[in-house]
Amino acid sequence: MNYTSSWRHLAAVQIGGAVCLPIFVVGHAMAMEFGFLSALVAVVAGNGVLLLLGLSAANFAAKTRMNTTEAAAYTFGEVGRPYFALAIIISMMGWFAIQLDMMGLMAGKLLGIEATKGINLLIGSMITLAALRGYKGLETLANICLPLLIATVAYAVFDASKSPFTVTFEQEIAFGGVTVAMAAAIGAVIDMPTFFRMAKSSKDGLIAAAILFGVALPLLEGVGIYLAGHGQSENVADSLAGSSSSAVWKVWVALFILLAGWTTNNTNLYSAAISLKSLLHAQSEVKAQIALGIVGTLLSTLNLQDNLFVFLECLGVMLAAAGGVMLVNQFSYGAHSKVGNRLGLLAGVVVGSLAFFGLTLTGSSLVDALFTSGGVASFAKAYATKNRNKEMDCYEIC
Repeated sequence: MNYTSSWRHLAAVQIGGAVCLPIFVVGHAMAMEFGFLSALVAVVAGNGVLLLLGLSAANFAAKTRMNTTEAAAYTFGEVGRPYFALAIIISMMGWFAIQLDMMGLMAGKLLGIEATKGINLLIGSMITLAALRGYKGLETLANICLPLLIATVAYAVFDASKSPFTVTFEQEIAFGGVTVAMAAAIGAVIDMPTFFRMAKSSKDGLIAAAILFGVALPLLEGVGIYLAGHGQSENVADSLAGSSSSAVWKVWVALFILLAGWTTNNTNLYSAAISLKSLLHAQSEVKAQIALGIVGTLLSTLNLQDNLFVFLECLGVMLAAAGGVMLVNQFSYGAHSKVGNRLGLLAGVVVGSLAFFGLTLTGSSLVDALFTSGGVASFAKAYATKNRNKEMDCYEIC
């Protein structure tokens, strides 16, 4: 495999996957719930934590060349490979199906078609065929789409500035949005090895991670906050289009949402395919992408959204718990206790699950799971390192 992705290509792929409606929704929703200043603080603080974690994950991936599933096997032993691979595959395919159904509904709205499942099949087939080029196809699509996406977002901000600012400045800063900002992109941090192992060097990986979490995500969420301040709608898509904008612009916004969904789904599909390849020890990424693309496309026609959201949230707790342990070991890879890591995973799942019953440490089940598992893993790693040092001292004395 050729590890030739520069920081520009890495950043383009990641930002192309990040420029989707949910990221704007995060900023928009935080401004509506917590207030303008609190939302800004949440974006800066939340992404600041993600930046530190992302830099560690990027450095680990570039040095070890492990994908995320292989990193799970390194952390938990071989038992971690099927656990994490299946969790990634199911999660990514679930979001693929949801995003594809949203794209089908948007396309149907543009074309005046009520029955949109056929559109799902068409768009899903096109996304799957685009996977024939593998990771290079991701880079090509990102390089083509990213300038269009940036131009659209820039014009949306300019268009929104014509409307009066409607959000009041709160008297006190609320910090509840910090965990919301973290939860919005923690999955991207956990799955970074799959993409950043392609980095030409550690430096390229670190620069791309800094751009993603230090610049791109804060700006995109900031756009959501800005649109909330200048929009008349609680729906971010309507705020993006603008109530007084021309019909041509509203059509383009619909196309923008389709394009953003396409780049995001390509990223989801690639991530799931790499996990499937690692799980089955297969040789072809392309065959895995085609098979999963067909499965995800068919899932999008089954109206699973209501139940799927709940299931994916539960699965997200499992991934966050595993991710917390993995990030600790990526930050300082070396001596670690696989038993301690598994205990951290279990503790993270238990504490994260309590949030579904109203018992939460941070207000987010994902962040609860991440911090708990990471904390337990940190103690286990410190203990393993201490024991290793004792053994080395004994060996030198003997």
